This record gives sequence, C-alpha cells and structure tokens, in this order.
Amino acid sequence: MEERGADMSFNEKELHEIYDQIEGGICLFTNDDKKRIVFASSGLLTLYHCETQEEFFSLTHGHFKGMVYDADYQQVMDRFGLEGTHYLTFRRIALDSTIHHVVGYSRLITLDGQQYSYMHLMCGQVESAYHQLTQSLPVLDATHFYNEVLSAISNQENDYVPIVFNVTNFKEYNRFYGISAGDDCIEKIAETLIDTFQGDLVGHAYADNFLVCAHKKQLHEKIQRVCETINHYIGNSSILIKCGLFNFIPHSSLNSVRHAFDRAKLACSSISHDATKDCAYYTEEMSKMQDRRLYIIRNFEQAMEKGHIKVFLQPVVRTYSEKLCGFEALARWDDPKLGLISPGLFVPILEDAKLISKLDHYIIEKVCQHFTDHAHSDVAQVPISVNLSRIDFDLLDPFQDIEALIEKYHVDRSLLRIEITETVLQRNEAKLATMIGQFHNAGYQVWLDDFGSEYSSLNALHNYHFDELKIDMGFFRHFDEKSRKIITSVVMMAKVLEMHTLAEGVETREQADFLREIGCGKIQGYYYGKPMPYGEVLAHCQKRGIAIEKATDAKMYDQAELINIISNNGTAILHYDGVVPQMLAWNTTYKKVMETAGTIGRIKANENLRAKDYPLRGKFKKLLDQAYQSKNEEVISYVDNSQYYRVAVKYVAGLKDDWLGIAQLSNITGETEYSKMDQYDMILRHLYQIYDGIYYLNRSLDQIEVLECVHERINAGTIFHHIDQTFETFTDTLVHPDDREMYLHFINIHALYQSLKKNDQGVISTVVRVKREDGIYHWTEYIALLLYKTKTKDIVICERKSYYDSHKDDPHIVHLMKNTQSHL
Repeated sequence: MEERGADMSFNEKELHEIYDQIEGGICLFTNDDKKRIVFASSGLLTLYHCETQEEFFSLTHGHFKGMVYDADYQQVMDRFGLEGTHYLTFRRIALDSTIHHVVGYSRLITLDGQQYSYMHLMCGQVESAYHQLTQSLPVLDATHFYNEVLSAISNQENDYVPIVFNVTNFKEYNRFYGISAGDDCIEKIAETLIDTFQGDLVGHAYADNFLVCAHKKQLHEKIQRVCETINHYIGNSSILIKCGLFNFIPHSSLNSVRHAFDRAKLACSSISHDATKDCAYYTEEMSKMQDRRLYIIRNFEQAMEKGHIKVFLQPVVRTYSEKLCGFEALARWDDPKLGLISPGLFVPILEDAKLISKLDHYIIEKVCQHFTDHAHSDVAQVPISVNLSRIDFDLLDPFQDIEALIEKYHVDRSLLRIEITETVLQRNEAKLATMIGQFHNAGYQVWLDDFGSEYSSLNALHNYHFDELKIDMGFFRHFDEKSRKIITSVVMMAKVLEMHTLAEGVETREQADFLREIGCGKIQGYYYGKPMPYGEVLAHCQKRGIAIEKATDAKMYDQAELINIISNNGTAILHYDGVVPQMLAWNTTYKKVMETAGTIGRIKANENLRAKDYPLRGKFKKLLDQAYQSKNEEVISYVDNSQYYRVAVKYVAGLKDDWLGIAQLSNITGETEYSKMDQYDMILRHLYQIYDGIYYLNRSLDQIEVLECVHERINAGTIFHHIDQTFETFTDTLVHPDDREMYLHFINIHALYQSLKKNDQGVISTVVRVKREDGIYHWTEYIALLLYKTKTKDIVICERKSYYDSHKDDPHIVHLMKNTQSHL
C-alpha cells in the first residue's frame, strides 16, 4: 500500500469511509495504459473472495488486467479513458478460482486535480459449466492451461499451433434452449475437443471459449471434424462454432504464450459473422482492424461533438407513382485522419462496445433538428425513418427518449418512422411489445427492418404489429427465379396482414419493374439514389424527375398498396384525373391479356389512353366516371383487335379527378361460355344488315377492300388500288354534282385520317346524294371508323341510306338537311 500511495494525490482513508458504505465494489485506476489499481473498496475485495488488500493485490498483480478474464480484457479496456459513463460487463476469476460475471459502469473522475478511471461493480452469476468441466473432464482452466503450454512446447514452438474455439451467438442458444442445455452444449464441445485432439492440451477460458495447443499433423482435418460435430449438435444455422489460429507459440515467456492465443482469438472473432468460414489464421490486417476498432471507440464521442458524423438521407420512392415518399437517415463518419469510415466498420464496433445507443440518439436528434430547420421551407417535408438497435432497448427507454426529442424540436410524429431490426425481437418480447404499442398509440409508424435476414421472421409477424416490412437487400444480391418467388410470397403475406412493403437494395430497372408488377409499395436502393446530404439528395431527385409526394397522395397510395394484385386474374392499379386514365401497375396476367389486344407493355397502353384518336378512350372514361360515382364495381365488354374483352373497374381511394382504382381484365374470346361469345358474333353479323356497303381502307397498301356493297358491278372481295383515285372515280360517276366537292373533301384519305384523330371516339360521318341501281339519287350516310390498333391506323367506311331519304316530305327533316348541307 505504501508503494501505491506514492502515486495518489487523495486521502485513501477518507475514500474508504465513503466507498466502503456503497453496495458492490469500487475501484480506482491510473488513467493510462497500465491501469494500475490505486484504490479498492472492501466491497471489491468481497467480490473477488479476498479478505485483505494484500490478497487482492497479489491476485490481480495490482493491475486491472488481473481482475478480468483475458478474453474480456480488451473490450473493457476500450471503454477506459472515454468521456461519460459507460456500461460494463465481464467475467472475473476470484481467489478460489470460481468464475463470475460482474456488471457495472465506469467513468473518469478528478480527485485533488488528478484524473482517475472510476469503476463500480456488482456481482453476477457463477459460470456453472466451468465447474462441471473442471470436475468431470481433463480440461484446464486458462491459468493452468497457459502454464502447461509453456512447459510442453519447450523449444518446439514451431511444431505447435495455438487454436481458439468459440461459438457465435451462444447467448441465443441459452435463451432458446435454456441454461441447462447450454451447459450440456459446453460439455459436448469439451468432450469433442478432447476426443479429437488426443494428446494435445485443451483449456476452457470461459463459457463457450476453448483453447487448444495442437500438433500440426492432420490439423485441418481435426478442426473440420470438430466444427461438423458441434454444428450438427447445435442444429441452428445462426449459432456456429468457429476457430482462430496463430502460426506458432513462442516459448520465451508466459506473456508471449498468452499473446499467441490472443491473436488466435482475434482471428476467430474476424469470422464470427461469416457463415461461409469455420476457421481463420491470424493476419496483420486483423491487428490493424483492432487498432481501427480502438480508434473508433476512443474518437466516437468527439466525432459527434465536432460534427464529423453526419446524417445522410437515402430516397424512398413510391413504386406506383415513382414519387419521393420518404428518406432513411443513415450515419456517415468523415474523419479528419482516416477519411470516410464505412458504417459497415464503425456500426458493428459501436454495437459490440454498447455505444450504438448514443449514435442512434445523435442521429434521431439531428433528424428532428432537420425538420425544425426546414419547417418553413418552400420544399414539402418528407418523412424520415430512423433505426433503433437492440442495445437501445437493453440500456434505454427509446420511446421516452424519442418523445423528449419530439417535444424539444416540435416535430410532427407522422414525419418520423421507427425502424426496428429483427435481431431486436429476439429478446424481452413483453417489453418490446409494450413499447411498440406506445409508439403506435402516440402516432408513430413502426417498421420491421431487414425482414428475411433472420430465421425468426415469421415469429416476428405473429408476435408484433408493424406498419411496414422492409425486405432485406440480400434477396437482390442474387436476383434469380428463387429470390423472385420468395419476394413475391413476402409481399402477398404482408398484404394479407395489412402491412405495407418496402424493398431495400434495389439497383436495376429490372428489379424495380418486378416489384411494381407484384405490388411492392416502396423501393429504396442505388437505382433511385445512394445516401446523400439533404441538399444533394434533393438536387439528385430533381435531376431524375422524381417529384415529392403530397401528403394527400400518400394516404391514397397507402390504401392502394394493400390491394393484392398477385393472382391468376388480370389485375391492375390505375389512376384517373378526370381526363386521362393511367395504368400504374399490372400483374403478369393483365399484361398477357393486353398483348392479345396488340398492346405490348404498360407504356404503350398509357400512350393509347392518352391519345385523342384512341376509339375506346371515350368508352373507358365513361366507365371510370360511373365507377367513381357508384363506388361499386362497374363492368363493360368491348371488341378490340378482333377479340372480345370484359373489364371491371372499382374505386379504391382519392377524390374526384384524382383517384386510384383497381381494374380486372379478361379476354372472353376463348371462354367456355360459348353462348355469350356466339351472341356477340350474332350481333356483329346482323350489323351488316344495317349497312349497304362496308369498305376497308388499307393506308399502308393504299388500297380499298370491299367487304359489303349494293352498287352494281362492285362485288364483296373486290380490291381497288389507289384510294383517292378510286373515290374520285366513284364521285364523278355516282355522287350528285352538287355534293361532289363536299364528298371529296370528306373522303380524301389524308383529311379523313386527320379528322378521325381529332374525334374522341374515332368516328365521323357525312350525308350526300348517291345514284343507286334505280337511277335515282338517294340521300346516303357515310360513317368513317378509325382502326386504332392497326399498324398504320387503317379506316373502315360504312355506307347506308340516310333516314332523310325515306322522309323527304317531312318539313322538319327538310329544314334539318338544308342546315346540315350548308355547314358541311
């Protein structure tokens, strides 16, 4: 104690009077890399089963390293020297060699002008599996293991390899199967290692962490055997045993032995999230990664304070309208020393260090500030989604934290969307369900992020209510038929559960079109834009022609997105502005039905609907007007491209002149209901009786084909070449001299086509006097119909006696015909 007192600028006796009264253990360390212990309370001695200060300092060698298991040492060291209060959990070995968990917190304090690291610890549970192993199996504890290794290798370090085995997500194994099953698993691992590495040293550091000093002979075959045996025993693809190796074991000192296994442990940790690898050798890059890890942890809070961590926004686009309907807020770290640090690097490190909650709070506060700063901007506010990690739910009350920020910055709750990853759902279900309910009741939307990335996805949908599912981007990395089927199933399931869908990681037009076809509501990914600062993302969207969605449109599209268009029936979502209908999305069946009508693709279908000369445009407009008025399903049948079709339209959401509907289309030409089809054929054949002549004007061939005719010497099937010349001859021969100029103006092929294009229904007519077989001029009506679906938009001319011709003595008709003639 005398030796330690030389460093102390405080009164130790006074500290004992204060800290010995506090439950748990209090410890002070020098605020440097050595972390020498300068004070230990009586409660701390009790935690380590020591009766005197001398016993405690003998056990720990006067340094923090002696208080904690080797494998836990670095993660706790990462927290020392940081500003603020930090949660701690690690394992300690007491004087009687029992292993316990301890929990607590650390912070920096200043005593008499000098800074120290302060730690407050409480006792946790005993490692029961450890005792079972040491009592029943020839497995060494870590301390004895390292001593035995040093003795065994002598000068033969190049013949031995240090190996560390560790089970990823072992806490989840305990949670799923129970502590007792976890202990059985630990024992199974020990038995397998002893049986496989016969003659080698096997040690147990703690819980699922094992050490092996192995001969190089058949090393990889043995490792493979262990991994296959244990993974088969566990039977869970997300809980796997991994191993790390160093190239040799130095025999110079106990510290060098420990250091070799530390490096093997580092190699093991490097593949903990890689399901494709069972083992890895240590490389210098791993040490560099460890250095970067330390740099990130030590500079994290300063990076937030100085604004080096920025909020980037990635656009979320509505699939049906291709309008901007949201952003996701993502953290980007632009470090003055290292440059841009990938979130794939710093986010997992902050999660492991339990610092991620501070990052989440920081990002959410920045988003709230963004809404306040742009509250009076000419640009409409766009909702932003923010992420909550599992650590937030372990250490904080996220709901109260967010509510405080909402109140502070006066933000509308409907603008902030809460994203929760599937990993959060693997713990404390009752607490989480309550909190999700709090968010919903307060007016927030809660989204399930990365859906499909974990095996528990369906459990999540069963146990919790979410407003939206974000489909994991992993499905788009290998965009094949299998992933298409999975995504389709997810979208269908979500609609049944009345949840919206958003697909992440979309990078191509093909993927975007597929998602539209199956009715996925929203898209996020590099296809529409990478994460960018607010100003840049707005400029990017403007350049791409991506307009911002109105709040009223959002409600309308939200309702339409819940409609399942994935079926064997031809189903489409349409928008109607009171003038022009537009097909926003259709399924594969609808697409195929349209192809039978000669319309290839949704773009072409919308071009037809916009075209004023499209003959069915007026018919469809009338149908849509009726659907809006009745709010019921309205149905019409029509003929197109020599096929019979039935279309049904029903209103879904929106206001007059701006609403969405669902359309169902079928080609009934080949239906088994032959009586209906025969009825249509019969009606069309009887129409021939109405007309005295029917002429098909083929504009591309410049010829007239006679389909029906009552004039002498002109038979059905006759073909006349040169349309205008043929009608000039017909006019000179058969049309009354007073009507010839008007008739030639009407029948001129160019003028006729232009007139038909301007007509909404693609139909125009005129009445002239034509000489019949009796030698008398009869009033005759000519009706021209545009065949819109033909390649060159051909024309059909129908001829029949006018009603006036049989009512020549009716004064009213005489007056009407004179007026008509004067305007023609």
